[in-house]
Amino acid sequence: MAESRTQHDIRLALGLEDDLVLWRNAAGAIRDDKGKIVGKFGLVVGACDTIGIQTLPVRLLPPETIIGRFFALEIKTHAKWSKPEPEQERFINLVRARGGFAAIARDVDEARAALERARKGERA
Repeated sequence: MAESRTQHDIRLALGLEDDLVLWRNAAGAIRDDKGKIVGKFGLVVGACDTIGIQTLPVRLLPPETIIGRFFALEIKTHAKWSKPEPEQERFINLVRARGGFAAIARDVDEARAALERARKGERA
């Protein structure tokens, strides 16, 4: 299955979860009629395909207290050559080092398993 289809399926499946909001991190470049890059868009080079905010359960604070955590998934296919680029690995490691959750998912089941790990307080 194509990476774009996998990403779509994951966003649809995890979009049903009450404690998670996800966005597609569209990235690319704009070229003029001569092919010269005149602008770039996207979060940063290496940023994960899907980013969002996960609401963390707060047991010892007042019920109206909400704490969110950065949540990122890099989407890859099951093809043996489909692995993260060095810039993507750096982004994932940065998110984890700063207390966020980041993981690689190759299908909806892996994405759901990643969300379960995030719910337990894991970083990957």
